[in-house]
Amino acid sequence: MSTLKDDDVAINLKLLKQCQFYQIFDPSEIMIYGWNVHQLFYIVYTGVVQCFIIYGSVGLFSEDTDNKIDYFLITFTNLNILISFWRLTVYLYNANKVSDLFNVTRYDFFTSEQCVKYKTTLYNYRDKIRQFTNWYVILSIVVTIQWLMFPIAINMLTTSENLNVRYQNILNLNFGVTAYTYNQYFVIFYIIEVNLTLYIAYIFIMTNVLLISFCSAIMSQQDILVQAFKNLGHENSPRISYFEEFKSILHDQGQLNLKIKSFFSVVRYIVLLTVASNSASIILLTYRFIVRELVNYSIYCCNWTQMDLKFKKLLLLAMRMNDANNWVIKATPKKIVNLQIFACIMSMSYNVVSVMVKITNTKNNISE
Repeated sequence: MSTLKDDDVAINLKLLKQCQFYQIFDPSEIMIYGWNVHQLFYIVYTGVVQCFIIYGSVGLFSEDTDNKIDYFLITFTNLNILISFWRLTVYLYNANKVSDLFNVTRYDFFTSEQCVKYKTTLYNYRDKIRQFTNWYVILSIVVTIQWLMFPIAINMLTTSENLNVRYQNILNLNFGVTAYTYNQYFVIFYIIEVNLTLYIAYIFIMTNVLLISFCSAIMSQQDILVQAFKNLGHENSPRISYFEEFKSILHDQGQLNLKIKSFFSVVRYIVLLTVASNSASIILLTYRFIVRELVNYSIYCCNWTQMDLKFKKLLLLAMRMNDANNWVIKATPKKIVNLQIFACIMSMSYNVVSVMVKITNTKNNISE
């Protein structure tokens, strides 16, 4: 496959090229021992980044660790790093398949006359996916910048006279040094973590853009097939012509099915790992909300009615303190993220899927 041009495909290929991610799968790149130069760069740089992260994380469990560590945050961060690198590894390992999958994004992927008539569908999908991916990258960059600036703001606003308290950093890696040494050379460690974070965020963003692009392209091609099959036979043409047109549409469908099969073989393990990690996050957050409510309720359930006035005043103060320190994540100024909103989202998701299944079954019954 030759190098694609931006106007040949129904995805945001220009963005992938500008970010130097499409070049991983470009067959026209210079090859060295079966790998192109961009693939070799990503392999080497990912290995270097992973070595820094492993070294910085192992230092957290050394006996010289001299301050309290949020192991949950470290685990969560390393899990997301692992997912990002796993996605890149899968794409690199299946580079030839991914390169071939770019054909499904082409405007001339279908060759039947009936499908070509509905090519305008691809232009509609192209405009939407380009706008979506551009905004996705912009918002991701804004979030990444905030992530990079957050430790600086925290260190400026909070000062400690304790020399054994480390400055806050982006990933809070230990690097096997004491808190005094870490604080003294904080700028160096901050620059190291900036480079690590930017690369991790880049991999995370670009693998998502590529996945979204392929999904959009496949959906648009399937939409063309739907229109081609649905409108076949409604024109004034000989029946022999309909037969030949039907055969050509089936041939296009077979070509698309092969690409979908190849696409699923590539993204299978990416999707499975993503679903597993997101499910774990939902379970942990739900458990956190339940435990929070149980703690507040357990205070009230103590045998406070038999206690003296001093105890009752302390209990009231404790309940007020819990209410004051009840930090929440707000989706909107009035809507908070809690157990109820999780239940509402799960119920809504089930209802949407249920309606989609019923509609699909109804259409199938009507067609039969």
